[in-house]
Amino acid sequence: MFGNLKIGMRLGIAFGLVVLLLAAVSTISLLRISEMASGTALIVDDRMPKIEMSNDISINTLTMARAVRNIILSNDKAFEKAQLEIIAKARKDNDALIDKIKPMLNSEKGKAMFEKMVATRARYGAAVDKVLSLADSSSPTHDEKKATEYLFGEYTAVANEYLAEVKTFSDFQSELSVVA
Repeated sequence: MFGNLKIGMRLGIAFGLVVLLLAAVSTISLLRISEMASGTALIVDDRMPKIEMSNDISINTLTMARAVRNIILSNDKAFEKAQLEIIAKARKDNDALIDKIKPMLNSEKGKAMFEKMVATRARYGAAVDKVLSLADSSSPTHDEKKATEYLFGEYTAVANEYLAEVKTFSDFQSELSVVA
């Protein structure tokens, strides 16, 4: 079939095939780049902010725990007041982070993990209030010994459970980032 064609015609057909293959490769490449861009945008705009915010929640929670311990160890009213302000700021920051994360949740599993984290956070908040009432020397229920016992007992258990739930949520978001 091609034997009867002139060399110019053969070269023209070959060039046409090369152009056709180039167009196919270009189209496939553009589609793949588009998929990669949307996957990257999902990670950068959705998953990473949730991971960073949950890490900030953990840091704030650990800051609160340190301040609680400092209040128990201190007998200085001014220092205790400064520690109470640190706790109040960390709580306020965590409230804001929780409020930012909630509308960003897309999956049912993520929402369930978030709700479990929030429920554990409520128990942790109650534990903080209880230990502060025992630890703060200006509180009518101040009892350093009971505060220390509570700190090493129930408070630590609830705090560890809360931090574990935050980590579980953060790890889930990290897993979603790998899959995307």
